[in-house]
Amino acid sequence: MAAKQESASRLRRRRHHRLLLLVAALVAGSGRAGFGAGVEAYVTSGLPGHKHRSWLKQMTREIVDAPPGELTAHHLAAAPQLMTVWAENPYVPSGASRWSPPQLDLSTSPPSSKRPRHPSSSGPCSPGADHGLECALEVEALLKRLVDERFAAGRDDVNVTTEVYNAVLFGWANSGKGAFAAERAEQILMQMQQMYETGEGDVRPDVQSFRAVLLAWSNAARNAVSHGERRSDEKCQAAQRAERVLEYMAHLDGDSLLDADCFEVVLRLWSNSGLPNAPLRAERLLAVQDTMYLIGNEKCRLRASSFDEVLMAWCRHNYATTNSKSDKGDGKVGRVHDDLAAEAPRRAETILAHMEHLSDNGAVPDTMPNLASYTSVVSAWGRSGGQRGAHRATQILKRLEKRYFEKRSQLNKATEAGDNKLGVRVSKEASDLRPDTTIYNVCIDAWVKSHTKDAYRRARSILNRQIAAHATGIRRCRPDVYSYTLVLHACAAFAGTMKEKRKPFRVAKATYEQLLDAGNGVAPNHVTYGIMMKACARLLPKGSHEREQFAREVFERACGEGRVGKMVVCRLREAVSAEVYKEMMGKASKNRIPSKWTRYVPEAEKRQLGRSVSTKDS
Repeated sequence: MAAKQESASRLRRRRHHRLLLLVAALVAGSGRAGFGAGVEAYVTSGLPGHKHRSWLKQMTREIVDAPPGELTAHHLAAAPQLMTVWAENPYVPSGASRWSPPQLDLSTSPPSSKRPRHPSSSGPCSPGADHGLECALEVEALLKRLVDERFAAGRDDVNVTTEVYNAVLFGWANSGKGAFAAERAEQILMQMQQMYETGEGDVRPDVQSFRAVLLAWSNAARNAVSHGERRSDEKCQAAQRAERVLEYMAHLDGDSLLDADCFEVVLRLWSNSGLPNAPLRAERLLAVQDTMYLIGNEKCRLRASSFDEVLMAWCRHNYATTNSKSDKGDGKVGRVHDDLAAEAPRRAETILAHMEHLSDNGAVPDTMPNLASYTSVVSAWGRSGGQRGAHRATQILKRLEKRYFEKRSQLNKATEAGDNKLGVRVSKEASDLRPDTTIYNVCIDAWVKSHTKDAYRRARSILNRQIAAHATGIRRCRPDVYSYTLVLHACAAFAGTMKEKRKPFRVAKATYEQLLDAGNGVAPNHVTYGIMMKACARLLPKGSHEREQFAREVFERACGEGRVGKMVVCRLREAVSAEVYKEMMGKASKNRIPSKWTRYVPEAEKRQLGRSVSTKDS
């Protein structure tokens, strides 16, 4: 105990000493020789967030509140450092309040003037309203002070450069203020370009300037309101405005400004927008990127991640509702959207084949499809439903497995030959193609959705492939509870004569028992027990001893493991007679379940079951 107290005392003394050093640096540099050292001390001090904020505010106020013409050289050196720190949004104070930003009208260009205008930080924004907003406003305040020092005080030694403005742009991009922040960043970018055109060559927007604005729109889409049509509208606005920024970059100087990263940001925005025409917009944008590359811009070279965004756009389109607000009452538009939805999996597979072709013939090696590419296409086919969708999903999975094992074979040969360079490249390619649990589960689910008579057998065959792949050393494709539960679902959904139902029940029982023995954290959950109870009720003869005995075993195990959900109780009533049901439930009922029966059931499911009884009643 004494040793612990001594250690804690040493730690407190060390922190106190560090704080004294920081205070000494700040006091010594208060507007004079040590100010720059004070900023450096802040960055490396390791102080708690609230102390960081306090010192940042103090250093910033010393610069901002200084009268015009009285900023020292050390103030001028420290200001950009402070702006960079604020732009990174370095702290998150507790009790941050919500703030609704006003809408800015950026439809008109900033007024021209021989004297460059700095962005104004006036308005309804309060520095204490939110930490992200405060950081952005502090960066703007520092910029305003530098601009005033240069033009109002006539200081030619004050350099207001592109890097300084970029700190403001990133400050707004990281502020978390959605579309308002993105519009503000876009407004500042336009002012930078106007200043450059009027002779201020030091503030010409560069690639980082535009990336900051694209980031702002990307964050605006991410922070969109998570309910109703407003969310869709904000995502649509973010995608459209980001594409407009991209077009503006091409107009100014596409060769030096545009690159694959910028295109990918906008592609991702369209992919996530959920709009019916999003896949077409994404494809068109990808074609523009390819054209930029073909005419000589090497930075716009196509890569797999760009194609993946287009594939995801098609995959999401196949899943999303096509009757958006703008389409209501327009049957022709609705039919067009329906046609696009039907075309989505075929189009996604065509793009995947194109990626394979480009990479296999060496034309664009960076476009080699990866696991995400194949998963998107498998998902698109799976969501299309029917036997054809499930069959195509299985074929795509087999293509992935074939390419992965081919890469593993190439890696083994390279290792045996001692070709380290080839080995590193092929190892990376094999890693990108290595199947995982998700793609197998998506393929199994495709057969569940097919509603065909052999769906249970096909689903089980995919699970067998998954188990075999895991046995070869692919650890990340190990079957999980969802893998087994999906097969049980396919079995329980079988429709046929009682004689025909014996086979799917045997498959379900074997799969269930295999799951019980899986170990290593893989075990049935409340859904698994519910679906197994459904299989028992639907696939075994009513009133048979086997049916009631198996239902009893499943229910008792679910109770013992605390995984009795709503489906377990409902399906139990279907599987056994009223007398047996009453005997097994005891004092419990559908809406009054003992708490120990549901201890591992999600809270939302528990609320559906009603109020639990006390342990003594169970």
